[in-house]
Amino acid sequence: MSDCKSPDGTVLRAGPPLKKFRTLNVFKHCLVNENAPPDNTYDEIPFVAKELPDQVKIKSFQLLSGMFVIPYDRPRTVLVSEEFFPGKKSVRCRVQRRGNLPFDKRSRRQARIVHTYLTEAAPVIAAGEYSIDDDMKTVTIKNDSGHYHPPPETLEYAKCVFEMKGYDVIRDPVPAPPGESLFVKNSLPLANWLKKPYGEWYEGGQRKHKTRKRRSKY
Repeated sequence: MSDCKSPDGTVLRAGPPLKKFRTLNVFKHCLVNENAPPDNTYDEIPFVAKELPDQVKIKSFQLLSGMFVIPYDRPRTVLVSEEFFPGKKSVRCRVQRRGNLPFDKRSRRQARIVHTYLTEAAPVIAAGEYSIDDDMKTVTIKNDSGHYHPPPETLEYAKCVFEMKGYDVIRDPVPAPPGESLFVKNSLPLANWLKKPYGEWYEGGQRKHKTRKRRSKY
């Protein structure tokens, strides 16, 4: 608990930023009314994740269970969301503002909200699921995320952040996926990661995609 209070991040250690594992284009998502008639128009509302409040304010917060992520650009913030929105659909925003568009021309409708929506697929320190007990003080967290595949060690950082907010934390780790065993070996003080530019977070910087030359048919 005391290590979590280091404001410069020199004591608290974190692994390399977790990138999205599954292919998902970086775009904003909007919530729309799935019951709208196909020939009608609807209001397109951009999806925004909520910030989990401190324990002293949790009684006025309606979302007591769901998904959470801790983004790298805000290492002391927990963004949360429920997984399903009754009566709503999650669709790709074609505009970055509210607007009226024909419902029947929309594509890629999804009823679920996934972890990468919470940060627009940006790298995170930790991701998973949380639930707050009836005592409104104890929270159970697990590293269950199909898009970020966080190893169990990320719960140690998440535990610190939740404790900073005044919660008693119970960890329920999910076994690490294959290929994630290097997390502990690459663990560094959080301040080291935050000082590096985005392109230097990964070995060799950002990968450059090679373009394949098409053969002429003639």
